[in-house]
Amino acid sequence: MLANFHFLYPLWFLLLPVLALFLWWLKQLQGGANSWDDFIDENLRPYVLTAKSTAKNKYFLLSFAIAGFIAIVALAGPSWEKRSVPAFQTQQGLVVAMDLSTSMIVNDIKPSRLVRSRFKLIDLLHLRKQGQTGLVVFAGDAFAVSPLTNDVNNITEQVKYLGPGTMPSQGSRVDLAINEAVKLLQQSDFKKGNILLITDGVSNLSNAIASAKEASKKGYSVSILGVGTKQGATIPLAGGRVLRDKQGNPVIASLNESELRQVASAGKGSYRLSSLGDEDVKYFTEQLSAKKTDKLHEKLLKNKNRQVEYWNNAGIWLSLLLIPFVLLLFRRGL
Repeated sequence: MLANFHFLYPLWFLLLPVLALFLWWLKQLQGGANSWDDFIDENLRPYVLTAKSTAKNKYFLLSFAIAGFIAIVALAGPSWEKRSVPAFQTQQGLVVAMDLSTSMIVNDIKPSRLVRSRFKLIDLLHLRKQGQTGLVVFAGDAFAVSPLTNDVNNITEQVKYLGPGTMPSQGSRVDLAINEAVKLLQQSDFKKGNILLITDGVSNLSNAIASAKEASKKGYSVSILGVGTKQGATIPLAGGRVLRDKQGNPVIASLNESELRQVASAGKGSYRLSSLGDEDVKYFTEQLSAKKTDKLHEKLLKNKNRQVEYWNNAGIWLSLLLIPFVLLLFRRGL
């Protein structure tokens, strides 16, 4: 054990001279209390200066010195043994971009495209066992709702309250959603990752294809889950009305799978039409899993028993010795 003993962060010992200087300064302050002897009547000294007795001052300085030394040693990270952990852990980043345009309230699929999208997203989050997940919403613009996180429960709660009414402008700007998803992945330092769009259409196909290609070049695949039907339906409004065009004709929001497939193809991803069951969610769970790891992860997958060793930092246990000294100092009134 002694042969392996060392400190992980020895630079913390540079604080020792600072601690010594600070203790000297405290001693000078406490020593200054004795200068009051010349100004206080001899008969009053036992009552006025009792709290600053020499013995108490010595105990205080000694306690502070020991506590400071222990703290510095703990920060320096004493270590003498190695521990091992599995070398491989899936680190796949996924950003889901959910369409909140007005057409998502169409009920050509039951109960509606929006509700179906919520269910699919929640199911996907429950099936996703590893990796971090982020959430983007989009319509005429795109916004990040949640950065990449392991806390899928938080995302699940947020999804329940999302709807077209939360968006400032309308449209289906898939291109902006992809760009926002890429930004989230880069902010979390993912060199590779996946983007899944849950949408019923594309406002600007050429821009969407260009954004998907650019995302793919950066290492992020773009897949799409289409919601809706080819026949489509009218877009319901308040009061039982439906959305109409300038000529007064009802607007039919239909699903254009051809355009969505083009975007997914440009992003080196997959396209799937939403189903009544969970086949679509399971499909994407498998597609967006650790299969698409980089070469380093692929090598590690071939040897699942591989372990990585690291020096165990015993400083955390040493810091427990500080507790009685801290209590003593607080009692002293520091």
